[in-house]
Amino acid sequence: MSESKKKGPAPVPLDVPLPELEVSIPLAKPALVPEAFDIGQPVEKKGNLDAVAPDNTAAPDLRLAPEVAQAPQAQPQTAVEPSPASQTPAKQRDTSRAIPKMKAIESDDPYLNGLRPLRQAEFSEATEKYVGPQAVGPMKLMASRAMAPLAPRDLIRVVYQLIFDDEDRIAAAALRAFKDLDDRVLSAVLGEALPPTVLLLLARTLVRRSLHLERVLLNRDTPDDGFVYVANHCEDAAILSIVAGNQERMLREYNIIRGLTNNLATARIDLDRAIDFLVREGVFLEDLPQFTEAFNRLGKAEAMEALKNVEISHTLLTEEEQLLCAQHGLTAEQLLLGGMRDIGSLLEAEELDLQSRRRQPLNTYPISVQIKMAMLGDHMCVLEGLHSSNRMVASAAIRNPKVREGDIIKIAKIKSISEEVVRYIANSKDWTKSYKVKHSLISHPKTPPSMVKRWMPLLRTTDLKTLAKSKQVPIHVSRNAKRILLNKR
Repeated sequence: MSESKKKGPAPVPLDVPLPELEVSIPLAKPALVPEAFDIGQPVEKKGNLDAVAPDNTAAPDLRLAPEVAQAPQAQPQTAVEPSPASQTPAKQRDTSRAIPKMKAIESDDPYLNGLRPLRQAEFSEATEKYVGPQAVGPMKLMASRAMAPLAPRDLIRVVYQLIFDDEDRIAAAALRAFKDLDDRVLSAVLGEALPPTVLLLLARTLVRRSLHLERVLLNRDTPDDGFVYVANHCEDAAILSIVAGNQERMLREYNIIRGLTNNLATARIDLDRAIDFLVREGVFLEDLPQFTEAFNRLGKAEAMEALKNVEISHTLLTEEEQLLCAQHGLTAEQLLLGGMRDIGSLLEAEELDLQSRRRQPLNTYPISVQIKMAMLGDHMCVLEGLHSSNRMVASAAIRNPKVREGDIIKIAKIKSISEEVVRYIANSKDWTKSYKVKHSLISHPKTPPSMVKRWMPLLRTTDLKTLAKSKQVPIHVSRNAKRILLNKR
């Protein structure tokens, strides 16, 4: 190896000047601005620098991280006056953080129909970053899955509110989370006051979780619509018994008893008790045959007592009828019922004119008023009631106190009266004591055959011969008459 390769670089003489180098030093990152400063306002500069001109553009909202906010901040040498917009009272909430307006849900699904979003007053400040106007997608999505670090009372409100979110993904996640709420959350929130619309969705959600559903039903703030849903969809007889026992709600919302009637899980004793109560309170639902049975179970005195709860107001009258009431000093009930005249009595000319002028068809009135008019009204009300297609109206007409035995004989001969009337007369021990009443019922086509067979041996021979030859009676009646005559020979 040569000597030149063994030697290192030549030393630089000390007296040779070094070349000037340009060094770029990176600037430090700007420090975080304390909240006491408003960077949107002009700040006075010292030295020969010009003051920053004021800018009308809204300043961005810079916030400190929690760990930075807690660290002691150095006080600036020059105090900066906060802007008037930033001077918000400590206890007054910022109106710019109001909950966004959302629309109620209108759906064919009974589970969601009628739900409404909550008002701003229902939320605490801790929920604003999840449902407020500044809430971002990731925060809302986390809250919609019931994963937000909130107290149970706040969490259930946030999850409920996000069901109304405009983003389908968030709304669907919130709905799933509400249906799958943990038992610990439910146990905590059901002991506190909740908005009625949240209780409504809870009643629909917990329809198969009886332990929590019972607490919802016992809450007076639960809407009646929640009881309607439970009455239609719950399969627990014990829960349905609670629904049937809430008489105050059934008087307000008739769809509750309709739901209980259509629900096969409802115990018969609970259903009968609820319907009997409603009938005694003057509630008559013509679309449910159980009400006719309950009305027929009432005695005459009990039925009349129940009809006292049926109000006949002037709103049911025509203008001409209201004028008649004013002229004669009558109430609407006195006008429609027509007094306490006997059916067989003749009307005087003045009364007949008043009767004809005030009379409207019976079926134009509400069903409860029809029943009251048929049972407490005059002979015209009775006659119309007997021909009514509604079984309760017909049953009320035949129980009118003004109906006498002579009227029953005539009524039993009317072929067009309803089967309910014929059955009621046939089951009356007082009226069937009369031979003429039994004879009229035997000839009626709507009389139960079992009763006809029991009464026919009691007829006279002449009447049996007439029935055997008659073509106006049912075939089974004429055949039985012939058989009885043959046995008597």
